Amino acid sequence: MTKRMSALGLTAVAGLLLTTACAGGGPAPAANGLVRVTAPVAAAPAADTRSAANASAELGLALLGRLGGKGDIAVSPASLEGALALLLPGAKGATADEIRALLGTRLTGDAYAAALGALRRAELAQAAGDHNDLGYADDLWVQNGLPLRTPYLRTLAAAFDTGVHTVDFEKDTAGAIAAINAQVSRETHGLIPTLFQQGSLDPSTRLALTDALYLHADWARSFDPGKTAPAPFHLADGRTAQVATMTGTGPVRTGVTADWQTAELPYRGGHLAMELLLPTSPGLQLPTGAQLTAALASVGGASAVVHLPKFHFSYGQELSATLQALGVRTMFSPAADLSGIPSDGTGLHVSTVIQRTRVDVDEQGTTAAAATGIGIAASAEMLPPHEIRFDRPFVFLIRDVDTGDVLFLGQVTDPR
Repeated sequence: MTKRMSALGLTAVAGLLLTTACAGGGPAPAANGLVRVTAPVAAAPAADTRSAANASAELGLALLGRLGGKGDIAVSPASLEGALALLLPGAKGATADEIRALLGTRLTGDAYAAALGALRRAELAQAAGDHNDLGYADDLWVQNGLPLRTPYLRTLAAAFDTGVHTVDFEKDTAGAIAAINAQVSRETHGLIPTLFQQGSLDPSTRLALTDALYLHADWARSFDPGKTAPAPFHLADGRTAQVATMTGTGPVRTGVTADWQTAELPYRGGHLAMELLLPTSPGLQLPTGAQLTAALASVGGASAVVHLPKFHFSYGQELSATLQALGVRTMFSPAADLSGIPSDGTGLHVSTVIQRTRVDVDEQGTTAAAATGIGIAASAEMLPPHEIRFDRPFVFLIRDVDTGDVLFLGQVTDPR
């Protein structure tokens, strides 16, 4: 069963230093062990939780716009937000500013984590009331022996019920990756069996942050399987294919703008829905943020019977280049400031960001999963700058560097 955020906080375990022999005599966790930190559930103002939710559509559109391509693509803004929310409380300076800009928030890392955690707890409670299966899981995987800052661990525990797993990236990278993938697979009910491919993390990795999301929800009004039949689907390249197409058993709410036709398919309970947007003109395109807002606002003016293809696909992408194109650059560079995470001054930078998704839509409803992983590596030690000491006779010249014209040329043998 997917590990869910707990409203009861985390179980106390002595010793926050994840070392082979913890300082202060606290017990050290075993390899692949799970450390949990005492922290009360973090509350957040309603305005903060609303802001955490409102930015997700813009983030999703930005990702889709950058990933492009003509094939089937599904991204999870919620899962990427969750993974970055695990990183942000430990980031400082330009590193934190760029992450906040991508997330569309001015909140501090601690406040953003608290807001997103509160939003997720509300979503989980609502899904349970509607008898839908929704699960979030957030984990931190740390190199055995790397000490982490207590405030950072408490922030993640209070917001997301995050546990800390100790692994050995340095000596058993393959084993660490296998442990991460096994956990993510459990948390997504097997829909995401592999988050990190072998080789995507290496012995320099010191931490990995993972966010997993699982959803199974039935339609409020199921499609009749007896009405599912092959129907033409006009492909982006101009060809036509016959695909299994479902027909609704009754009208659903729709809307229309100059650019989009929209249909809203509610899930059981009515609090979750799939919004389907069809461009009014031929061709594959994405809505702008304003167009998306207008299309969703138009829903409710009319109703229609929907014909929808069944679809099932998986998608995965390494997102480092995409995030850098969207302005998040510093965290990937030697200038990254993640000093709020380790307590021993180890220099860290993000080495990889990977997201994988799976979406299955049929007559009964929707099953979907996403997982996002952030690999964090030790930064190479900064070598002292090379020095040249002009402590013996030397030559000098003054020149125009554009033309090469030498204005002065001389030598110094005794600078006294």
